[in-house]
Formats: sequence, structure tokens, C-alpha cells
Amino acid sequence: KSDVDSLLKGGAKALLLYGPPRTGETHLIDSIVARNADERCTIQIHDGWGYDNLIQGLKPSPEGNWAWESGPLKEAIENGKKFIVLEEINRTAISQALGEVFSLIEDSYRGEHNAITLRDGKRFYIPDDVVFVMTMNTIDKSTEEVDDALMGRVAAVELPPRAEELAEMLAENQVSPDLRQKLAELFSGILAVYPLGHGYFAGLNGELSDYQVIQYYKARVRPVL
Repeated sequence: KSDVDSLLKGGAKALLLYGPPRTGETHLIDSIVARNADERCTIQIHDGWGYDNLIQGLKPSPEGNWAWESGPLKEAIENGKKFIVLEEINRTAISQALGEVFSLIEDSYRGEHNAITLRDGKRFYIPDDVVFVMTMNTIDKSTEEVDDALMGRVAAVELPPRAEELAEMLAENQVSPDLRQKLAELFSGILAVYPLGHGYFAGLNGELSDYQVIQYYKARVRPVL
């Protein structure tokens, strides 16, 4: 969190948080700006989303007339959101999905004086004070890779899985110290062969029997491995 805080305080306008699933990307974002905050908009990227889905597309009305309809990212900007989260950008070719808006993410292309004309013929710009935070899953090999052009426009922060994070999470969940130690040892062993996010153990809470832990592992962790 300290790295992200430092970047934001230093004026970063576009961040990329990357790592295996469930290493705390979303939890970290929520700790900076609450999920239900008025100034925040969270957009879950879906498989294969294109420009029509994210920015704007021609859509038919019930009467059969075609008109331009804003996608969630363009809508968020127009509605004055100051903190925009794009979850799992690796699910699509994000640079292509952003289209001509892609260049506006960069600090030096912000503001009304850098406005561009969109496909509907209207002018569009991203205000100076809008912050983008994107997340990327680095494990799912069936999804798209993020290209160098985007990486050059964002400040990237890696969130690797760490046994220390697991121990802190289990302590918050009031798991006993003895069990926390055993699970940390198990987790360290797993990390030697596979980068599993500590969030897969988030469902373990309070006093637990060995049987409950084993059943949880079989149902929630082993299938991922």
C-alpha cells in the first residue's frame, strides 16, 4: 500500500496493480477510496470487450433507430467521477478497447485543451484530476497480454503473494496463532511451486478443527492448484 500511496501523492494519474488472483488488489483499492464513494466508479472488464462496450457504440432503440450510446468509461468521465477502477484489464485487448481515448490517459494529454473528436462527432477529454487504477491478473494464460504502449502510460505496482500477508489476514480473521503458523508453512510450500494468492484462504475464520481446515483446503484451494 505504501508504494501506491507514494505514487498517488507524487501525482500519478494512472496506476496498474498486477499479480496473481486474490493477492489483494481490490482490497488495496478499497482502502484508498471506498467502493461506494460518490467520486469512484468501478468497471469490471468482461471477456473480449471492445470499444463499443467500453467507450461508445451504435445501439438500436426499441423503435429501430440507431444512436450512439456511451459505454461505462465514457459515462464515468461525463458524470464527473474522479477515481475510476478498471478491474481485470487482461480480459480484453485494452488498448484497442480504449480506441482514441487511449492517449488521453497520459498526464500530458489531460484537460480540455487536449480534447479529441470521438466517433459520434463530439469532443471529449479527460480532466486533469481523474485517477485511473487498473488491475491485471498475471496467471490466467487464456486472456490478453497488456501491450508496451499501455505500460508506458501507467505506473505499475506488483502485488506478489506473500506468507506475511496471509498471516496478517488470518490474524484479522481471529484464527489461532498455532493454526496461522501451520497455514503459513503450507502456503510457503505452495509458493515454491505456484503463485497462489493468499485471498484463497480468506474464508477461514475463528476457531477451526483440523477437519474443517482440511475440508476447506479440498474445496477451495486444491482445485485451484
